[in-house]
Amino acid sequence: MNYSDDIEILLDLKRGNRKAFDVLYLKYSPIIYSRLLQFLKDSRVAEELLQDVFLKIWLMRSEIDHSKGFKTFLLRITDNLAIDVFRKTIKDGKMRTELWYQLNSHYEELDQILDQREQRNIIEETLAQLTPRQREIFVKCKLEDRSYKEVAEQMGLSVSTVSNHLVLAVKEVKLALKKHYSDDKFMYLIICMLSYVARKI
Repeated sequence: MNYSDDIEILLDLKRGNRKAFDVLYLKYSPIIYSRLLQFLKDSRVAEELLQDVFLKIWLMRSEIDHSKGFKTFLLRITDNLAIDVFRKTIKDGKMRTELWYQLNSHYEELDQILDQREQRNIIEETLAQLTPRQREIFVKCKLEDRSYKEVAEQMGLSVSTVSNHLVLAVKEVKLALKKHYSDDKFMYLIICMLSYVARKI
């Protein structure tokens, strides 16, 4: 079957049509792989995450809103999975050192724009915009990768309260970082934030 646009493909995908899935994979996998390789600098990991991205698309097919931009949705999933990799990596000191070596080599041009002091200032200013409780919950849940339940027990709060604060915190952080920076710089600053907090805990 020949499709005229993504909407037709997504409608078939939501019905469980594997042909529609294959069409999406052929269309978008080169874009996603290039994006992952750009940030991860590891072809093996990029290939593994590429498969994870499209597995997630298949599993979430019934939830996809075909009336909204699919590419934006796909890139959001891709970036979130990449950030998860960085979050896990920075917990290992040796791997964190290697990660920073790769990042600094890959982002030489960005480093000329954002030196380490500026990176640190941006991160601190972004976190400072949150309320003390939002900041603590954001760091614990998003940067230390703790569960809502664990954070709720530590802080003497309900899980729903933790969730509500985290939603607001994430919104504020994204707005603060994306207000002045392109997608590449935004991703870079997120990675810097993860490593910066990891060095402080």
